[in-house]
Amino acid sequence: MRFPVLGFDLKLLGSQKYVSDKLKNFSPEQLEKLKEAFVKNDHPRFRKEIAANHHMPYGTTTAFAEGVKNANNRENSEAR
Repeated sequence: MRFPVLGFDLKLLGSQKYVSDKLKNFSPEQLEKLKEAFVKNDHPRFRKEIAANHHMPYGTTTAFAEGVKNANNRENSEAR
């Protein structure tokens, strides 16, 4: 799964507002596809952004996958 398939314009991925607005309009199914894309396309930059393991600079593959899986749960709990 690639990001353009999910409706993202690659030129605008650097815009926090653009990405935030897109994610707010995603259905639960689209969010699951996005999470699958992150796990499938594991990259050190993604690992660094997802605080899966604070003791290792880029975490482990398992911790990264778990961090991606729980990403929206943390977002929702922080908003409260």
